[in-house]
Amino acid sequence: MQKRFTSLSLFILFHSVPWTSGQNLCPDPDDILPCICIPIASLGSAEVECDDATSSDDIYFAFNDATWPVKNLTKFSLMYNDDVRVLPGGVFGDTTFDTINLAVTSVSRVDPAALLASKDRLLSLVIDGSPLREFPWEILPQLANLKKLDLRDIGLTTLPLLQSDSLEEFSVSSNEIDHLEAGWSLPNLRRLYLSSNPIRDVPAGFLSDFVKLEIFSCADCDLGPTLSTKSLEFHSESMQDIHLSWNSFSNMEVDAITGLQPDTVLYVSYNDIRELTEESFRPMLKILSLGDGFIFLGSNPVECDCSMAWVVLNPDFLASVNGYCMDGTEFKDLDPNVFEDCVGNDDP
Repeated sequence: MQKRFTSLSLFILFHSVPWTSGQNLCPDPDDILPCICIPIASLGSAEVECDDATSSDDIYFAFNDATWPVKNLTKFSLMYNDDVRVLPGGVFGDTTFDTINLAVTSVSRVDPAALLASKDRLLSLVIDGSPLREFPWEILPQLANLKKLDLRDIGLTTLPLLQSDSLEEFSVSSNEIDHLEAGWSLPNLRRLYLSSNPIRDVPAGFLSDFVKLEIFSCADCDLGPTLSTKSLEFHSESMQDIHLSWNSFSNMEVDAITGLQPDTVLYVSYNDIRELTEESFRPMLKILSLGDGFIFLGSNPVECDCSMAWVVLNPDFLASVNGYCMDGTEFKDLDPNVFEDCVGNDDP
């Protein structure tokens, strides 16, 4: 209701007020109802909202029957709409966009031609919370300038081998994907979001070509109970954040995660880690202690007994772990003097 009120208010504003700075950027408002054109004088362009469309015909007529003074528009959006089920080919006429955004809609099919009409300009494509179930992956290499592809919560179950020379951000969070294949060709990828999918493992070599990766997120996947050796081998010197919370793993084998940089932050909160085993955690802390990086272990049942001595007795390592013990004591507040007694306990 609030969204429809906002759209109606915008229509009244642009229909009743002489907007001289944008008068050559949009068609007559009556000609494109229920869509709304919002002029952006500083860019010499406009964006279009069709949130109140009752069918794809409304959108088709707005772009094909009206006269558009400007063909290269900034953004098309369809949000919180239960009526539009498909975006057919030719729906946008001869207009193009650098951003297309569909969020919380009933759209179940997008004709590849609808996207390819903007193939030389499209920078960002977001389809979120819509029952698409499939995406025309074959057109991805043709979207030559696409930097962001966000396909969250659209019912995807599989991913093919992806190829794009331009893509920098890719999200398929909150789908039903349970399998990944190595061999993607995304040389400029910087941010990869796979969270909230039932992914059981990351295949060997999957991350090897992501040499510019900065953020990797697979929180709330299904990587537990053991994160095996070479599960996550990062190859980017720009690695900033790794999100692995809510994965129900209790054990990290030696070299389960490699390729951390001194300023990387590794989030493994809300798992079942009880012990910071030296053979698994020392190689990571050795790197992180050289910079501002750290491992966030909040909400794990960590037992702060003598198994923690190797961390607590090394100030650099202790500064590189953030979390608390089962009794609520924060790691940073553990007394090194107490753990001195642990050294040599296993000696004969």
